[in-house]
Amino acid sequence: MFLTDILRREAPLADAIAAPSLGLMPGALVETETGWAPVESLYPGQRLQVSGGGLRPLVAIWADAPASGTAIHVPGGVLDNCEDLMLGESQLVLLDTLGDPDVPDAMEVLVPAAALVGRRGITRRALPRPQPLLRLMFDEEEVFWAQSGVMLHGASVAHPETALMSADFVQLSQPRSAAFLERRLA
Repeated sequence: MFLTDILRREAPLADAIAAPSLGLMPGALVETETGWAPVESLYPGQRLQVSGGGLRPLVAIWADAPASGTAIHVPGGVLDNCEDLMLGESQLVLLDTLGDPDVPDAMEVLVPAAALVGRRGITRRALPRPQPLLRLMFDEEEVFWAQSGVMLHGASVAHPETALMSADFVQLSQPRSAAFLERRLA
């Protein structure tokens, strides 16, 4: 193990069923303090652009096998992403509510990537070969920029097994996600 990988944890592929489907596939671009970089080139301590315009250091990068052997394919341009993006099914995506009357208390909400399937060409794709999902971990939950226009949730290293712990972000239930996305991404 290299010194820069000291905080990287790799879950064995045999543990794929227990592994959550959180994270980005290699090749996705993430905004760092020095510009856009492929997610697989990031390292602990590197500072990423987060919501609100600040910079937060990455604490760890976890590589997990996708639990289902599939990933969510978001075609370029659909969520303001510059190119295609592959996400884990449980990866939370931040969307603005655009004044949605059913979400009056939030300007933005988090929805799981799997809830996006079937809208604007977003599909579930089987992976041709085992590939890791790279999960970015921070001291506290953050929302970071990926693929030039998509905002994704990064978990707290204190609660890595849970997608969302903080009251700082609003996550919609599955039925509310479906109804919201029907209006938002119709």
